[in-house]
Amino acid sequence: MKIVSLVPSLTETLFEFGLGNNVVGVTRFCVHPSHARKPPRVDVGGTKNPKIDRIKSLQPDVVLLSKDENRLQDYETLKAFTSVYVVNPKTVDDVYFMLRDLARFFEIENTPKVQNILAEFQNLLTTIKTKTSNISLADRLKVFLPIWDKPWMTVNKDTYVN
Repeated sequence: MKIVSLVPSLTETLFEFGLGNNVVGVTRFCVHPSHARKPPRVDVGGTKNPKIDRIKSLQPDVVLLSKDENRLQDYETLKAFTSVYVVNPKTVDDVYFMLRDLARFFEIENTPKVQNILAEFQNLLTTIKTKTSNISLADRLKVFLPIWDKPWMTVNKDTYVN
């Protein structure tokens, strides 16, 4: 299966899952793991400005997108010629389900490697929740987090970063 990833964190996940050899196209922001950029993987532009013709020429079986990172117009264009898998986690708990569902999509959910990754993630979530359960909302900081400067972008309450 040939995969194009327009989501840097998913590119890294694919490599962790053992699917790195299936990745044929990545964004210029997919820099982890460091070998994700080496040939034959192709730079397909950025998350907000993918090179659709280049993606099409790779004849991918699936293109991975994130609702928060990628544009609707690119989704519409891509789905006209290939399968598109879109993730939309909004909480840390959602990330666990996203990873599990991604593994199911690629039919690797029962491999020991993926089972171990999911178990480690679940254990980490439990530890974090235990350690932070006594922090009140009033004690939490409020911050402005710019995530991009051309144009300026930030996050809102309906995004994962929030």
